[in-house]
Amino acid sequence: MFSSRSKTFTFFILFAVPLSICTNSDADVNARAVDDVSLESLQVVVDQQAVLTQSLQAELQAEKNRAAAAEADLLSKVTAAQNNITALQTRVATLSTAVAFTVRFTFDDALNGIPLHSTSPMLFDDIVLNTGDGYDPQNGTFTAPVAGTYSFFLTQMGVNGHGGTILAIVQNGTTLDFVYCKDHEDQGSTQVTSHLVYGEQVWVRHQGGNAVRGSYYTVFTGYLLLAD
Repeated sequence: MFSSRSKTFTFFILFAVPLSICTNSDADVNARAVDDVSLESLQVVVDQQAVLTQSLQAELQAEKNRAAAAEADLLSKVTAAQNNITALQTRVATLSTAVAFTVRFTFDDALNGIPLHSTSPMLFDDIVLNTGDGYDPQNGTFTAPVAGTYSFFLTQMGVNGHGGTILAIVQNGTTLDFVYCKDHEDQGSTQVTSHLVYGEQVWVRHQGGNAVRGSYYTVFTGYLLLAD
């Protein structure tokens, strides 16, 4: 039925097809192998990039932390410097504060003097100087406007026929010193130095006798030597 040529052709078809199928299958396997290798390589790269990214993120966070710490430290130093400046300005203002007063009696009577009857502060009504407004003529007291070391000076003159007179410089009720005059035209004086805190008071108190000369014969003076 078939010629020899036909038999040969049929044999070729039967055996050629499986060969072709086999060849295509190997190619697919090879392609998949290549793809697997490529995926593995990509995964390695991805993993490396992930590690690098984490490292960079950690470095970035560390840098942010350092910057925040540096900023906080700088802010603290700036605040401290501002506080120091404020303290220095306050100190300069305090040190440059002038406090001084000189007071006496407006009235004077050479024969009878100014009568003294009370141990309350003597009211010197003639204010020669009152820098800093520390002296109050209404109650006869000096009130320290700033804390510091002060010096006080008191001089008095006696009156003829009235015997001895004693005056005292008093700080917050504590006597600092006395001034004594024996008789007519006898003059006594004293100077004391004392530390006063803000608001402490100093005044002159009648301690004994009954009269002193007025005007510039009896004078009370005080001034700030050094502020705290």
